[in-house]
Amino acid sequence: MMDIAAYHEAGHAIACLANGVEIIKCWITNTTPTPTGKTEHAIPVYSIVGERGVTEQTYTAEVEAAYLKTIVIALAGEAAQRRYEPSSLDGDLASGLDGDRAEVQRLLICIKGSDDTKGVMLAECKRQAAALIDDEERWKEVQTLAKALIHRGCLTGAEVAALLSKQICP
Repeated sequence: MMDIAAYHEAGHAIACLANGVEIIKCWITNTTPTPTGKTEHAIPVYSIVGERGVTEQTYTAEVEAAYLKTIVIALAGEAAQRRYEPSSLDGDLASGLDGDRAEVQRLLICIKGSDDTKGVMLAECKRQAAALIDDEERWKEVQTLAKALIHRGCLTGAEVAALLSKQICP
């Protein structure tokens, strides 16, 4: 089951790279009953407004785009897990998705607009995450990173970049 966690976290990491978001660290651990992991990355909204957060005055189209980018990153783990092992989204193995799904809901609350508008935005983010993972070149990167995570357990952002020969944009 470590492989499922590795593919899930690799999906998040590849989505970070595709969206120009700095990866801090990506790791998996063999916990009971289900292995888990985390991809720590820069927060796109903070690069716009800083850690003080978004206010009525600082909410812009750029801030909204940063929220949506973060949603795509959160959804990419599940998309990679689905592509690698679709049955892993059922039963006990799906419990690891709760944190990502909660993060998506938290981010949707931050976005202005009606529930219908947010529903359309969420559907588009899901489409983008799936398209990213379904791209054959990106999928090869997911596979490479997942194998490295299984072998090493933890990779820094610099190690991920070196492994994939990519330049991470800060």
